[in-house]
Amino acid sequence: MKTAIRIAIVHQKLIRYERRERMGEEEEGARQQESHVDVSLFETKEARFRGVYKVFASTIFAAICLIWVYRVANIPTVASGRWTWISVMVSELCFGIYWIITQSVRWKIVYQTPFKHRLLQRYDEESLPAVDIFVCTAGPNT
Repeated sequence: MKTAIRIAIVHQKLIRYERRERMGEEEEGARQQESHVDVSLFETKEARFRGVYKVFASTIFAAICLIWVYRVANIPTVASGRWTWISVMVSELCFGIYWIITQSVRWKIVYQTPFKHRLLQRYDEESLPAVDIFVCTAGPNT
């Protein structure tokens, strides 16, 4: 009976050892694939002097808000120039909102520099698609 228990224990240990070996081989294969895939094709750099631009953009935003406050507070009561004032106010409001929306792109400028030589490290030359290029050289006077 003790021999059967010992055999069962040894068998379980052997199974565990084989599983660990298989998992180790799978992890090693996954690491090799990750190191093969982790090669970055480009480098990302943030633009310099962003703080200066943020201060500049903040002062422009404050100026736009002050113009809006001025236009709303000083709407003429006389009918002669009222519609002109309101149309200028609406156009300034539209351009101000447009400026605020475009700041989402300009607030954090990022430059990406490609590494062309790493493309062949990641992919085989045979697996890359063929590139067809069409160059139009027609002159404007022809």
